[in-house]
Amino acid sequence: MIFVYQAKQQIIVSAETSRELRGKMSGLELLRTFRTIQDALAYAETLGTVLNLTKKTYQGLTPEGRQRMRDAKMGDKNPNAKGLTDVHKKKIAETMKSQRYGEFHHMFRKQHHSRSKMQTSWSLRKLPPRKWAVDTEGVEHRLWLTDPLPEGWVWGRARLRKSLKVVPSYDYPWV
Repeated sequence: MIFVYQAKQQIIVSAETSRELRGKMSGLELLRTFRTIQDALAYAETLGTVLNLTKKTYQGLTPEGRQRMRDAKMGDKNPNAKGLTDVHKKKIAETMKSQRYGEFHHMFRKQHHSRSKMQTSWSLRKLPPRKWAVDTEGVEHRLWLTDPLPEGWVWGRARLRKSLKVVPSYDYPWV
């Protein structure tokens, strides 16, 4: 909150309460309170000479200041205009890796609620059945039984066949 006071012939704009200011200045009278410093200053300037005590504490930006900052980073002046550099990408990856490791991971030692387990189970039951298939190169895939088997593929798992090479497949997010 920003307070506008009158002390003798002067208008004072401050973020401090009258209780805090009474020791420094005598004869304070609270005129009005505001949420923003800009509104308080605009009101106080209509009343007379203003003593602004908020200058040291104010950290915000005016709309004109924000626009100047936006203009300073437009186009080629933006450090990410041509995309992230490899160094920057590596730094982001290292930071995220350290934030997601072990006890720092947001799901560490947390379990799914029984409701969410049931919802997952119900949604998986609605899907058509799937079965493992191996392509001609020996890569395993999980296919819907409703889809036709591609030419040269065989139903079953590659890990059960010693002669085939096993490469993990990520065709579906739930596989």
